[in-house]
Amino acid sequence: MGTILIAALMLLVVLGTLAGVWVLGWWRAHARAADAADLAAIAGGEAYAATGEACSRARHTVARNGAELVSCSVAGDATSFVVTVTAETRLWPPVHLPGAPRSVRATALAGSSNALP
Repeated sequence: MGTILIAALMLLVVLGTLAGVWVLGWWRAHARAADAADLAAIAGGEAYAATGEACSRARHTVARNGAELVSCSVAGDATSFVVTVTAETRLWPPVHLPGAPRSVRATALAGSSNALP
């Protein structure tokens, strides 16, 4: 009886540790996507103000921060604009369960507040 109880407790410890690793990995992936989106939106805003081209700088910034650019758009004119960037990162460690997400996305805005719709 004692051996079965110890084996069950060890299984619970292993499963709890695995769940903790998954949750921390997912949290870190979301933070990485949010950081990449924030930095890319700021870089895209600076580039748009200087050259009128935001999305190529945003794509470069997202890639340098370990994410992938999903979308980039600019609304407004040369003096009052908003750059919107969505970045995506893969979840690590991957979970192969039905319905479990494989990636996480984050969106960020940069620009002047009076250009928001």
